[in-house]
Amino acid sequence: KKPDDFWLDIITESCARHNRPPPVILDLNGVGPGLYAPFAFGSKRERMERVIKAFSLLDTGNTADYYKRNERDVLYDCQDYWNGSLDDLMNILEGRRSDVPGEKIQSWKENSGSIRANLREWMQLETLRATKKNSLNVEDLLKSGTVVYIRSSLEDAVVKKAFMALLDEV
Repeated sequence: KKPDDFWLDIITESCARHNRPPPVILDLNGVGPGLYAPFAFGSKRERMERVIKAFSLLDTGNTADYYKRNERDVLYDCQDYWNGSLDDLMNILEGRRSDVPGEKIQSWKENSGSIRANLREWMQLETLRATKKNSLNVEDLLKSGTVVYIRSSLEDAVVKKAFMALLDEV
């Protein structure tokens, strides 16, 4: 539950001993370095799966499924406008993007309450407000064999969900 004061040192020393660059660091808690855009990379389908899972929009077999389906429809409908960042999705859903047809905005606002609530929670962590340009890129790091140190949380629900999105991306 508490950060290990020596784990990063051990990883860094091991990288040096094996003539590898120091590890890339991502602290999802926002205390340490690193930025991550959880929904910016991958195919449209992969991105949608991550956001649907992270925002708890999967069917669960009860009456809330009706509303979850409506919210998923909103996500699928706006995905062609969305660049994958949290800020951009909020701007789209709040009608602050001039390239989004006006007739869609009202419907999206009416049917995206849970999405917008999740966005507001996730946007409290500056670490997750990354853009594709400044985000940790999981695919590139895997392909290059880069050592990555990721710090998550066992207690913070948003950090845990963001970590699960990162694992899904891996």
